[in-house]
Amino acid sequence: MLDNEIKECYVYVYCDPRRIYRQKHLGFQFEFEPFYIGCGINNRIRDHLMEAISTQKSSTKLDRIRELLFDGFNPIIIKISESMIRSEALNLERQFVREIGTLYIIKNVPFGPLTNLMEGGRGGSISEETKLKMSQAKLGKEFTQEHKDAISRARLGTHHKPESIAKIKAYMATFTHSEETKQKISEANKLASKNPETWLRRSKGRLGKKHTEESKLKMSLASSGKTQSDETKQKLSKIVSNTKWIRKENVKKRVRENEIQAYLADGWIIGRGWV
Repeated sequence: MLDNEIKECYVYVYCDPRRIYRQKHLGFQFEFEPFYIGCGINNRIRDHLMEAISTQKSSTKLDRIRELLFDGFNPIIIKISESMIRSEALNLERQFVREIGTLYIIKNVPFGPLTNLMEGGRGGSISEETKLKMSQAKLGKEFTQEHKDAISRARLGTHHKPESIAKIKAYMATFTHSEETKQKISEANKLASKNPETWLRRSKGRLGKKHTEESKLKMSLASSGKTQSDETKQKLSKIVSNTKWIRKENVKKRVRENEIQAYLADGWIIGRGWV
């Protein structure tokens, strides 16, 4: 579209009715938290909603829309500005993204609630090559504590309704990973199992947690009547033979020999003791 053509572009926003926002950006008052800014013509404003409903494509934006629908809400969709030429609309879209901020690390864009993958103002979709470059650029980068705290505050107080939980459980009951995904998960777990620091973090995360009586009963019923093969018994024996008891305060457990140094550095002591 050339700049001398009809002014038919507009800039729009998707807002989450569950989250009060009440902030003004570029002169526009947002009562509810914005999570996507876009621009387009004709019925572009409704495309994301229809895509979330009619396809299984996954993205932060589409998943947020589906989450709203599961909770019994519709996203609040508003045209911020209308009757613009394309360059004006793209520029305004970019300004709003830079002003509000995104969940992703984007150059010149602060942290904020938007799920936009780019700063806007470019139009079109992201090519696979661009996605790969974005992924590689973020490798090794970590969120600052301020960034983590902001994400935590944004999610604070949001809970699924019982009917939403039931729908999610029904969906997950029929969900299965592809063979390719299973292979990737398996390889990732194998790498993690060789890293003592990973085991230590997982151990800390489980520390003090106990199974409920209901969970214990389910585990018992699931394993009842099952017998271990000789091969499995040999594997378990080999695993146990390569472990040692360690203790810390009132906790004691077995760990693999290649993990011991990481635990010792964290204050653990070798041996079961008299705890």
